[in-house]
Amino acid sequence: MIGALVLFSFAFSLFLIRGGNEGHTVVVTVEGEVQKEVPLDSEEQIFRIDTPNGYNMVHLKDGTVFVGTADCPDRLCVKQGRISRPGETIICLPHKLIVEVKE
Repeated sequence: MIGALVLFSFAFSLFLIRGGNEGHTVVVTVEGEVQKEVPLDSEEQIFRIDTPNGYNMVHLKDGTVFVGTADCPDRLCVKQGRISRPGETIICLPHKLIVEVKE
């Protein structure tokens, strides 16, 4: 009985962390202008976002989004990792790029 409760708690935690991405959208903006808008639960894809100051490669994979590569000096956008919940953002200040998950 205790084992079942522990297993249920673990499964529920995974659902809260990863699950429930249906209906969420990834919005990529550069200098406030929408460049790309994609459902978060889309099939795996990579798209290049070119800005006046450089580029970012945005990856959509397994219900998450992340910046895989960028040519900005500090690459903090790459180091921010994966996001999947509404309100989470990845920001590249040198390129004035924002990747955001919205409801």
